[in-house]
Amino acid sequence: MWLFGKSGKDATEKANDTRSQVREWTRKLRGEMRQLDRQMRSIENEERKVTDEIKKAGKRGDVNSCRILAKEVVRSRKARERLLESKAQLNSVSMSLQQQAATMRVAGSLEKSTDVMQAMGNLVKVSEISTTVRMLSEKKKRADGRREGKRREEKKRLGLETKNA
Repeated sequence: MWLFGKSGKDATEKANDTRSQVREWTRKLRGEMRQLDRQMRSIENEERKVTDEIKKAGKRGDVNSCRILAKEVVRSRKARERLLESKAQLNSVSMSLQQQAATMRVAGSLEKSTDVMQAMGNLVKVSEISTTVRMLSEKKKRADGRREGKRREEKKRLGLETKNA
């Protein structure tokens, strides 16, 4: 049985493949968000130009042009809001993707540690170890008892033993 899966090479390739895939997807999402930012900036620039045109038409007294341009400003603001919502959704997808990748990494680590624990359990038989420890403990108690008995005999022989002990 292998400690870290069938072969470390296959598991590593699979992990690298998913990591690279997540990296690529996140990179593409960031690129799309930058594209949305560019579009929003261009809409804002156009909106400023239209606002200036509205002011000029107002000075000229051209009411029809002002109305048409004002409607255009409203449409551009709505478009910018939609782009902002799209960017927020892309950001949400990106964070969700990163969270899922992190969860997969944790699951992989737990799986590896479980495999290691199973391998250790197969290598070390707990029942045999507990039996051995129990036997050693009993031998130690007997040896301690014999040692204590020898000490008492020695004290008696030398006359050092007290009557209370």
